[in-house]
Amino acid sequence: MAKLLELGLVFLNHRSRWASAPRIVRKKEQGSDPTADPRMTIDTRGVNERTEAMPWPMPVLEVVLGALEGAKVFFALDWFWGY
Repeated sequence: MAKLLELGLVFLNHRSRWASAPRIVRKKEQGSDPTADPRMTIDTRGVNERTEAMPWPMPVLEVVLGALEGAKVFFALDWFWGY
């Protein structure tokens, strides 16, 4: 975690009411190989249990993009992998 913080890949959010602790595991295809590359996983079940479902279907991407016109702050989503 210290290395991820140092590289600026993660940050501490002291104002959030919710959190899911990360867990570092070996990549599945490499099994118990002690030299295998690690990967970070997060169990979000606890947070998901407390999350309120949206009462409508997912918005249409074109409508959302239209609403962003003139915005100054953006973020990226990976629609293929879901994060």
